[in-house]
Amino acid sequence: MNCSELQYKQLSDLVLLHNNPRKINKADFDRLVDSIKLNGFWKHRPIACKEEKGKLVVLAGNQRTKAAKKLKIQEVPVVIYSDLSPDEELDIILRDNINNGEWDFGALQTDEIFGAVDFDYIGLDIEEEKPKKGKKSKKEAVEDDEEEQETSEENSDEEEADNEKEAF
Repeated sequence: MNCSELQYKQLSDLVLLHNNPRKINKADFDRLVDSIKLNGFWKHRPIACKEEKGKLVVLAGNQRTKAAKKLKIQEVPVVIYSDLSPDEELDIILRDNINNGEWDFGALQTDEIFGAVDFDYIGLDIEEEKPKKGKKSKKEAVEDDEEEQETSEENSDEEEADNEKEAF
């Protein structure tokens, strides 16, 4: 497998992968368009292509290519792969969109560097961590214990009253 240096190609020279396994909903596509409109293309995320029958076929970056077309961008950053085995080609197509790892939502919510970030705008849903099922916070556990104790005392008083009634 060989890969060219970063270069800029006419968007009209690129052809979308005919069996691209990725899809995007309208809201996410609109967010992608807005991102490219505001930030342009980042050099560290060029569109990955291969040359096939005189055409540049997009292996990775099909949605970005569609967004660039919508924005009427003339040139886009690409790298061109050559001498790919079928397995290497599939690897590029599939791995480009795999998210390895997980977000540390606690860090995103508490680290001041992320304080002004509009996570909804960039498409990241942050849910507050919920207590694990079956586990209660200390405050909830204390409140539950107090309620149980009160209920137990009330039941005890009622049982004593019932016993006294039976004794007569």
